[in-house]
Amino acid sequence: MIRIALFALTIFVLAGLKSHAISDTIPYAMLDTAKVWKSVEAALKCQYPVYRLDLSGKRLKEVPPEVFQLKNLQELILDKNKLSELPAALSNLKNLQRLSAAHNHLEEFPVAVCNLKNLRRIDFSDNEISKLPDEIHRLQKLEELILWSNIIGYYPGTMMRLTNLKLLDLMHNEMSVNEQERIFNMFPEVDVKVSPPCNCTFDDE
Repeated sequence: MIRIALFALTIFVLAGLKSHAISDTIPYAMLDTAKVWKSVEAALKCQYPVYRLDLSGKRLKEVPPEVFQLKNLQELILDKNKLSELPAALSNLKNLQRLSAAHNHLEEFPVAVCNLKNLRRIDFSDNEISKLPDEIHRLQKLEELILWSNIIGYYPGTMMRLTNLKLLDLMHNEMSVNEQERIFNMFPEVDVKVSPPCNCTFDDE
């Protein structure tokens, strides 16, 4: 009975993923059931839609252009590489729901990312980002914004228009008391994580 139940569950999940092959995005709750590909080359050979790609720890200095051929991609993980920037072509991955480029050398939060209107989660932690783009308000579906351990000194007022945000992690970003109060006032119902404030000043809005 257990084997039959497991077989039925597998068929249900696969059928569900295939049924969404021609739709824009698969349900967010179903995303974790999709296969995670570790190679662009192997992913491109797959006859079924590729939803998740993990290129962590490959010493990449740039995102392979072949990645942007994976039009159904819903999750892209680029952690622990040597990336100093993300290309504008990233905005072509219209169905992306999760994007992670933690533990790199990113100096900017790419404006191109703000065009990915299906994004639910962004993790750019442990980078060298100094400011957030004014266009960030376009990410209306964003629920989690993970930015710990950066050098962010500019938080645009447009952020308050991220009405679906649930988690904002700004740990280990130097922030004054006033700047922390401003962030808390912008997001009174969001789980905002910050480190103890510093005696520092930052750019005003």
